[in-house]
Amino acid sequence: MDTAFEESGKIPGLEQPMSQSFPHCTMTQKPVGINNLGRKEFLSWAEFRDVFDRWCKKNKYLFKIKCYKTLSRTDSTSGKNTKGVKYSFIQLVCKYSVVNQCSLRSSSGELLPPCQANIIVQAGPQHDRLIVIHSELDHNHEIVEEAFEQLFPRFMLKAKPFLFLEMASNISKQFLTLNDLQELVQESYDEEASLRDLLDELTLIFGKDPKVKIKLLFYPDTAEVEGIFLMTSAMRNLLHRFPSVLYIYQTMILNDDFYLYTAICEDGNQKGRTCGYFITRKESQTPARFMVVSLMQSIPEFVKYSIKTVVLHANLDELDLVETLLPNTTILMSQAHALKLLQSRIREEKRSVQLKMKKIICNLVFSSTNEKYKRNLRLLKATASASFLDYYLNEWHLHKESWVACWGLQDPRMRFDNHVKTHMQSLEPIYISTSLTSSIIGLMNHLQSFKVLTSTLDENLITDFYHKLCDPAYLKLIQEEFSPIKKGFYSIGETVGGFSVHDGVCEFVVDRLQLQCSCPIFSLRGLPCRHIFAARLWNGETVLDKKFIQKDNS
Repeated sequence: MDTAFEESGKIPGLEQPMSQSFPHCTMTQKPVGINNLGRKEFLSWAEFRDVFDRWCKKNKYLFKIKCYKTLSRTDSTSGKNTKGVKYSFIQLVCKYSVVNQCSLRSSSGELLPPCQANIIVQAGPQHDRLIVIHSELDHNHEIVEEAFEQLFPRFMLKAKPFLFLEMASNISKQFLTLNDLQELVQESYDEEASLRDLLDELTLIFGKDPKVKIKLLFYPDTAEVEGIFLMTSAMRNLLHRFPSVLYIYQTMILNDDFYLYTAICEDGNQKGRTCGYFITRKESQTPARFMVVSLMQSIPEFVKYSIKTVVLHANLDELDLVETLLPNTTILMSQAHALKLLQSRIREEKRSVQLKMKKIICNLVFSSTNEKYKRNLRLLKATASASFLDYYLNEWHLHKESWVACWGLQDPRMRFDNHVKTHMQSLEPIYISTSLTSSIIGLMNHLQSFKVLTSTLDENLITDFYHKLCDPAYLKLIQEEFSPIKKGFYSIGETVGGFSVHDGVCEFVVDRLQLQCSCPIFSLRGLPCRHIFAARLWNGETVLDKKFIQKDNS
């Protein structure tokens, strides 16, 4: 209906007065009508929200924006006041429009039905003003005055984070679309500069990589970022092709507030490759679980069944949580993390035995056989205090299959320890960051650096492989193509037919099987060229492939 802020006195369906139905509630004054506001048309959003906030405060009402549509440039016929009017449509609903455990209850303790109070505001025909076109103000409840005073600052329309909070709450922990980011950017003009910079950077990433997977986590009821999950299309492709073992570890402290977690898989060249980043607050309770969930949501269902083992830099409780997500996968604890947790507990022991206990714990973690584990356990029982033994036997010994070397993943876990060391070294340039945005920029620059892949290449291994398959002349031609990769600068991207490879001078296309290239060298010789090798390294495919030797070279 087209009435304005009408007066309401009773709750429909209840016979007794409101004050009797809610003995603990304080009756408020009857709502001020629209005529008391002077008009139901407003020349700007700022004007409407100021008047509306005063009206809500006077009547002890809590409204929130349910849906809205912003004015675009094409909506304006004059173009003069679109920015001030801002919205073409807004619907405001009572805070208690949804029934949940936090909703108000009747005197008998039963949940009240959803409150139907709502207001609709629409831009005028010339888009130069906002008009209240509908208001239903019969609330079925009252609010305790103390609760209202606590909640109202957050529900004010002119409260800086109000609309942004609604948007942040809706997208938190969900994969973002480019449209989500653009709307967040549009509504973040009143937010902190650091948050605006972060949103701008994430938007740029989307522009360069439309298939990127990004999640933003916000604290409830604040515009404060709790975490960021980032998985580029190249990362997703790596996990898609090499899902057998997944290693998630706490990589580094980015600044005073945030940790960086990294997920890595092992590619066809037995190199550790990044397949996901998660920047999270230090107080985050289950970062590894959140990362596993996000990674699983990013890949096809059938790929999940190819994941045989997941190694986590997480405590035993979090391992149990991940096991419920992947019941057919072996879930293990990073041995580095096991050492860290156990040795931190040793600090509570007498100083005279701490050094000996650390050595015993280290031997327990890296026990290569069951017999060695039992021998080290006997030493621990003879050395440790009763309280430590109780802690160890109940918390760790019962789950030894998750963290002791002789159970679960052995050699691959040791290989991944080496992968982690290599990865940490490559991240040294961004080790110290002052903001989330600078951390993201540093990580993206790291991701796009082909030098990270070529820095540990073993040319002798490649030479030995092809030496057994072809004659010296043919081998020399292969070496001439492979050697420049370590010195060159390559930019690689996915195309419809394969992969574009820019070597700093020209751009060529490598086919999807990465066996052929459009460059003159491949066309003339039929040999694996530097562009094929570069594409294979980037995509994780082995550079030691017998398919390259297709003709008799003897």
